[in-house]
Amino acid sequence: MTLIKDGKDLVDLPVIECLSDTSRLLSDIHRDESIIRRSLVASNINPTLKEAVSQTTCNEWLFGEKLDEILFT
Repeated sequence: MTLIKDGKDLVDLPVIECLSDTSRLLSDIHRDESIIRRSLVASNINPTLKEAVSQTTCNEWLFGEKLDEILFT
């Protein structure tokens, strides 16, 4: 933010924009890969567990942090 306020080194602004766009692309690719991996794993799961697994959310872990609790309840 100081680059914009001071008006100095505005040459760096395109570099920052490029880095921002690149990080958005990487984030989108990671999300798409996670969705594909979830669907591949879910297609090979026992049908009785498939519904419970499909209701989990993808976060740090592919099927959520508390998958073991969901499956064993």
